[in-house]
Parts: sequence; structure tokens; C-alpha cells
Amino acid sequence: MPAIRIKIKEPTSKSLGYLSLKESPFKEYTHMFSLRSIFDSRPVQPVASKASILMKGSAEQIFRYLGDNFFENYPKWSPEVKELKQIGDQPMGPGVTARQVRVDGGHRSESKFRITLYEPNRSLAFAGISEPFHCMYEIQDEGREGLVKLIFTFELLEMKIFMRPFERLIRIAVQHGAERTVRNIKNLIEADADIATNTYDTESYTTTQTSDERIAG
Repeated sequence: MPAIRIKIKEPTSKSLGYLSLKESPFKEYTHMFSLRSIFDSRPVQPVASKASILMKGSAEQIFRYLGDNFFENYPKWSPEVKELKQIGDQPMGPGVTARQVRVDGGHRSESKFRITLYEPNRSLAFAGISEPFHCMYEIQDEGREGLVKLIFTFELLEMKIFMRPFERLIRIAVQHGAERTVRNIKNLIEADADIATNTYDTESYTTTQTSDERIAG
């Protein structure tokens, strides 16, 4: 097969589920590939990425943010999600389905997914209904007071034909996206914790000051 040279200005992420490629280092590149890579009938291994990060807090606190308040917070740590709505009104847990609208690199896409795993203080997972992806968030106690590890795993279970020539670049971009996801979650949760601590300290100071004034009076 003859090699074909193509130039791509801005890859999109329609089929990558959670991932935006707009921050990818591959904004503009030249890539060589053979037509054989497009018409190859052999199965392609799923694109998988995993990233972890240590963060302040407890397993209960982290899961409350990720799981209990999922529909409120998911668009915060994945800002490409512009609309998110639960389908139905059943309590949060396995089987709950949702619809999301994403804008990745200027491209708008809509998809549905289902919660597949919901273990309080341990793990949360969901899988695409209309797109073949799977996401999992795991919380591990590090045995050190005030520190837990968050592990995020993303799998693109099926690579469409038009994506095959760029498999290597997609795998790299997906890994970058996983690392960005755990950083976003860490920053959001720790920022919320700092706000809560400062609010508590301010209220405690005000209460103490008021009590002192009453005694002095």
C-alpha cells in the first residue's frame, strides 16, 4: 500500500468520551500511515489510560464529592461537559443513566452513559451507552492521616476506522487527559476544603469574640 501524508490542524474528541484534545501537544503535525491501517480487519486493543494522585481528605469526603454529588460536580472536573442530566429519578447507584452534551475543541457531541459501579467511599464507575467508553474512579486509603489516593482509569473500548491511523497519538492524548482529570479533582476538592476550614475558623473567632465582649460587659 502506498503511504499517504496528511496534515491535521486540530484533532477532535467526538469518540473519546471524557477527553478534550485541545490541550494536546499535537495541535499541528504531519503523520505517515498506510491505507492498510484503515482497512486492517484485525481487532484493535482498547485504548486505556490510568492516572493517580495523592490528595488531602478522607475517603468519605472524596466519595461524597465524586459519587453522592456526581451530577453537580462532574461538569466541574470535566469542564467540557456543558449539559448533564439524569434520566429518571432513581437514587444514585448502579443502573442510573444520564445524558451529557460536551464541547471538545469546538465540537459538540451528545451521549448517554450508565453508572455501573457505586461502592461508597471506595469506587465509582460508568460506561457509555451510545459510545464505547468506560471510566472508573477508585479511592484508596494510604494509611497516612489526612491523605488518600485517587486512581482514575479510562478505556476507549472500540477504535473507529478513521481513528486507526492516529492510534499512537490518541493513546498519548488519552493519558494526558487522565492526568488532567485527577489534577482537576484534587484542586477542586482541596479548594472546597480550604474554604470550609476558613469559614469555620471565621465563625469560631466571631463566636469567641462575642463571648469575650459579653463577659467584659
